[in-house]
Amino acid sequence: MATYDVGDTARLRCDFKAKDDNGHERLADPTTAVFQLRNPNNGITTFTYPTDSEVVRLSLGKFKVEQVVNIPGKWTHRWRGTGAVATAGEQEFTVSKSVFPNP
Repeated sequence: MATYDVGDTARLRCDFKAKDDNGHERLADPTTAVFQLRNPNNGITTFTYPTDSEVVRLSLGKFKVEQVVNIPGKWTHRWRGTGAVATAGEQEFTVSKSVFPNP
């Protein structure tokens, strides 16, 4: 599990893959890529590609979101592809509490 400090920019990436006719996985773009981020207070932020500029397509099947994390605790992010590549996955990361007030 990744760990960040309060005020860091979390760089959250996803590789979308589809199986070809021979059953081999290959990178592929979903029709839409939905990114959700849940903070420790249960607030959820959602960004969708191609609508929201926060979701950046790096290359075929590779996407990222960069988000400043400002609340200590456990965060969860979820990527979901729809259409051409229907898949989903979730990961957690931790944001460490600062010893300084109002970091």
